[in-house]
Amino acid sequence: MKQIFIFVITFFFCSSVFAQQPTIVIKVIGGENKKISYLLPVDGQFFMDHYTEDTLDANGEIVLPNKETVPGAYNIFYRKRHRLFIEPGQQYKLIIDGRNKEKPAIVEAKYAEAQQALENLSWEQHPQTAGMRLYKADSVFANNKQKVKHTMDSCLQLFEQLYAQHKMSKPFYAYVRSCIKNYYAAVLINTFLIPASKVVYHKDSAGYNAAAIRQVSDYWKEVMKLADPLDPVSMSTDTYQDYLYYLNEFYLSYHEYQLRGKQFVKGIDHPDRHYYNLAQYFTKEPLREYVLTWSLRMLLLETRFQEFIPDLYAKFIKEYPNSKFKADLSAGVEEVKQYYAAAKKNFTANQQFVDNYDSISTVEELVSRFKGKTVYIDLWATWCGPCKAQFAFKKDIDPFFKGKGVDVLYVSVDRANAEQKWKEMIKFYDLEGFHLRASEALVKDIYKVFGNGQSISIPRYAICKDGKIVVDKAKRPQDKNELIKQMESVL
Repeated sequence: MKQIFIFVITFFFCSSVFAQQPTIVIKVIGGENKKISYLLPVDGQFFMDHYTEDTLDANGEIVLPNKETVPGAYNIFYRKRHRLFIEPGQQYKLIIDGRNKEKPAIVEAKYAEAQQALENLSWEQHPQTAGMRLYKADSVFANNKQKVKHTMDSCLQLFEQLYAQHKMSKPFYAYVRSCIKNYYAAVLINTFLIPASKVVYHKDSAGYNAAAIRQVSDYWKEVMKLADPLDPVSMSTDTYQDYLYYLNEFYLSYHEYQLRGKQFVKGIDHPDRHYYNLAQYFTKEPLREYVLTWSLRMLLLETRFQEFIPDLYAKFIKEYPNSKFKADLSAGVEEVKQYYAAAKKNFTANQQFVDNYDSISTVEELVSRFKGKTVYIDLWATWCGPCKAQFAFKKDIDPFFKGKGVDVLYVSVDRANAEQKWKEMIKFYDLEGFHLRASEALVKDIYKVFGNGQSISIPRYAICKDGKIVVDKAKRPQDKNELIKQMESVL
């Protein structure tokens, strides 16, 4: 009887333990923002589509079940990026000080010391910014390579010690090494992109220099010594995305493309260059499928709606009919098809073009056309992803504008060769209001009025009333309540 009693207690105790699924707790102390975002891995792999925005509870927490079956990194965003390496069956807590962006979060977990070191590993600069800064200070590649390698090795040293002391697991260590190496490889690339872009590859050109071409080839070899782009562990890291972009754009699709005697075709719209060069370079699975998925997803994220995308996707699915990324890609491909269906339609009565817009050369001249009106001005371009992302919020603010008699003026700062795309996007995004594509003279004046004289950051919004700019930096459609208050203050 005693043995049965002990068995029952043990059974219920074990059942209780197994019933408690481990969790990942994200806690924010202080801070006004109650929203937090995170990217979850897909079978341990980093994938940009699995982005979630959530709201902190009354305790300033979000509690996520640890359902991971393979190790992978969570990327958590609250004022900056926080990386947390998650392993199956483990409990984690990330405590973020919402009042101080510079202060590292506190990590409570197994391998806490290594997790804390990963949290402290924060690169404030994008690899392009870091690399260009080194180049401006010293244009000698060998010197910059030494600096980059020294910094990289300094970052790696602590983790090597922790791994030697059994204070982090093998997958955790492999992830951190890859994360660090990929970042610094991308930095090193940006220390020689400017001189590499000036190299002439055609033998019949006056500036042809075989030695310079060999030198660029050597630069790329040094980059790949720093971080092997064919290392499958890279799939788990967010830093691989930038490295892969530079490798594809400037090595495979430019340098190698030129060396193979192909005529270089400028721009991302060439359907065979970027995707197929990746397909030829990455031959081993699962990295090949991952990289090709990345290539397709980048095309979709740009929302340039290239006509070749559906065919490219069809080829991908034929090769990978059971791809775990199929659902993530299919929605974007369907949107491309919808875009071309919308492009065939006529403009609606509520989509009007400003008369003789190509003759307007100043902002003052433009807004003078709207005397007696209150106008919300949207400065955008067909190549601007954030601009197009804001169009999703127009349905929320349009009723207010219509109720108050506010007109919307969409000003495209695209070049003349984007006219067809510009008109197609007006239809696809159903942009009701007045439209114009700024002339070269008007673009220059827009830079002076809304930018730094040389360029402008878009999307950018303004409000004009009775032919004059009254708010030169208005709120975005996304910030509906703040925009309404701003607009009511001038009505």
